[in-house]
Amino acid sequence: MLPPLATKASPEASMLLKVLAKQMRMQKQELLMNHFKYIFSYLVCHCSKEEMEKALTYVQALGSLNSIMELMGPKHITAVRMKVMATLKIAIHFTEEDFPQICTQAWNTFVHKLEMRRLSENQKSSFFYLSVEDENFAYDLVQELVRSFLAAEDTRIQDCASYALQETLQIYTCQSGELSQIVRPSNSLWNRFSEEIQEILVPLQHSRYIMSSNKRTSFPCPIYGSKLGSTFKDWACNWASCLLQKIKRENTARVFQSCFMIVKNDVKTAVFLLPHIMVNVLQDASNEEKEDIYREIMAVLSHVDQAEQSKLKFHEKTDLCHLSAQTVFSILDCLTVWCHQYFVMLRSSNQNNSKPANKGKGNIQNTFWIDVVNFVPPLTISHSVKL
Repeated sequence: MLPPLATKASPEASMLLKVLAKQMRMQKQELLMNHFKYIFSYLVCHCSKEEMEKALTYVQALGSLNSIMELMGPKHITAVRMKVMATLKIAIHFTEEDFPQICTQAWNTFVHKLEMRRLSENQKSSFFYLSVEDENFAYDLVQELVRSFLAAEDTRIQDCASYALQETLQIYTCQSGELSQIVRPSNSLWNRFSEEIQEILVPLQHSRYIMSSNKRTSFPCPIYGSKLGSTFKDWACNWASCLLQKIKRENTARVFQSCFMIVKNDVKTAVFLLPHIMVNVLQDASNEEKEDIYREIMAVLSHVDQAEQSKLKFHEKTDLCHLSAQTVFSILDCLTVWCHQYFVMLRSSNQNNSKPANKGKGNIQNTFWIDVVNFVPPLTISHSVKL
């Protein structure tokens, strides 16, 4: 029933598809994408010879997409990145012939051609750290935790920030005096902080805060729209806490676990850490964990899509809808920057070595990137980016 309706391209067929999608509790576009392979097979079996030849011509256009992006350059690619992502997202679903290889090449060209400084205009910096081991990440994390400590409205939140700072200073061996000079001779991290910040940090070098409970917390999926996600603060804090528990690499998990309690209570810290948490979760996520992330993102963006379709004015959209969507796209932008920087680092590393030892790892990151962009249906992107 679905393939013939999809090929009709008439107002009546479109209306029937919307009714069918509503009965299945999904968007029309999601219904079509989920059943794309059946629709595609039907089209191939029932199209004429002339239509098939025309379709093959369009495939060769796809093959020249790399050249088109090369000609456009970073400035113009970045300006239309959402539309390019939407196009490439559709192409991912084709697995016939050379499509997977063409699509992977197109994604690589797209990521390499993005202009990083224009990606995150609402961010303080368009640079995204490749690893939590980067001293710059440690510096920004401490600064954020100090902000949370000073802004705390009650002693409980201040204690959570104090614990996070205490643990972070220990993890990065950020100490004043002789101890720091032994462990980190340059003492570079400590010296980067102002005297005012150092005065706050000194007592925490010897404090003994402990986390009241290390018990894992259960969360519904999706969190958005549930009792734990009825406000933006609740959603952001609880989603960050949920993702934080899925990080598998021991050293990385230790960094984020130290921030678990403050993330649950301070929405600004939660939003600051969410992109970093997401990068580290996705690199080792199981299929089930990826599906959970997909469902969470779609819960947010489907709400935005409904708001667009109901033609609500900008000021009538709730903070939950607007801020959550902006947070999701900020995360996607950061993931784009991370992938770009990783490929640049990998390419530089391979150029400096006669044997490209990281070639296999690069292929892993290609898969990782496709997993990332595969989360968000293209038409949902086009609606949400209008916010």
